[in-house]
Amino acid sequence: MMKKSLSKNPTASGGLPENLRSKNGLSHLSNNPRLSNKPRLSNKPHLMKWIELSESAFQHNIKSLVKLAGKRKIAVSVKANAYGHGLPQIVSMLIPLKAVEYITVHEIEEAIQARFAGWDRKILLLGPFFPDDTDAIFEYDIEPTIFD
Repeated sequence: MMKKSLSKNPTASGGLPENLRSKNGLSHLSNNPRLSNKPRLSNKPHLMKWIELSESAFQHNIKSLVKLAGKRKIAVSVKANAYGHGLPQIVSMLIPLKAVEYITVHEIEEAIQARFAGWDRKILLLGPFFPDDTDAIFEYDIEPTIFD
């Protein structure tokens, strides 16, 4: 088994082993203090990021989870903009799946956004809320989590 040669000073090496820095042509990054602890394995700009989500694959995966859950209730977490996939888009894919009884959110604004996206089933609010939010909790039929 071959051992990788690691630099004894990760800041000086850009956080990468010497063989990776020279192999990928990243040696010019090692002297940049802004990048010294943030290695990049590519010189290409990372501006074009997207995800393509197959609705049929997504629904198949949820149906598989429902099967595994048996008689247990299914809740899908859509907090943080559905983990970057878009809360309204994910909610619209969940609506036809009647076995999903709940969605969970962290902020009351996410619950309201889900209602506007068409979600008419249960919403569990996992994060804190202010007393001022009580009216919205009732108006939008949100189940808060109570903790101290």
